[in-house]
Amino acid sequence: MTGEWRGFLQAADEWLINYLAAPEWLTNVKLFSIGHSFELYLKSVYAHGYNDTDGAVKYGHRLIPLWKACKALNPPLLPTVMLRDSVLAEDILHGGLDKHLSQDDFLHFLEYQELYLIMRHLPDLKYIGAPLKTASYQLAYGFSFPNELWQYILGGVRQYLGLRQPSTILVEAANGNWLSPTARAFLIHILEDRNYDTAGS
Repeated sequence: MTGEWRGFLQAADEWLINYLAAPEWLTNVKLFSIGHSFELYLKSVYAHGYNDTDGAVKYGHRLIPLWKACKALNPPLLPTVMLRDSVLAEDILHGGLDKHLSQDDFLHFLEYQELYLIMRHLPDLKYIGAPLKTASYQLAYGFSFPNELWQYILGGVRQYLGLRQPSTILVEAANGNWLSPTARAFLIHILEDRNYDTAGS
């Protein structure tokens, strides 16, 4: 399969809606959902840019190399999201990053904490509370949903892909009455024709 990059978008948008629809206290479901939406959007970028859908699929849940391949394809993609190798090398679920990282790197991690957790441990997110796939310990994190960072990330990817026609299911979700007002506003922000090249909001 080549050139079928749009095939990832329907599932990506469904995972995004699941992220917004799940109750606040279902932290694992929310993180797992937005992580898979992000993964599928990245695979769209890869398949679009390299004309290689099979290659995108082969990355599986390995988001770090997939992210780097997408940034190599187009360095201006999401220009303010510059993930640091020093943080990506850390086992985030182990904790103690304030002791392992420089102060500047640790502050950067706090700003992008949710993204780093997903990049580093997406396969583990469905196992929180049970034995993990890549770690033998668990760390408690606190999150506030929905995270506005994803508006910039997913909106920026959609802009990169030239998706001027808004996703039908996202429009339906934004206009429906079954999501919270906060969730609908979140979607409307993503669907608006914004400039994501220089600012994060």
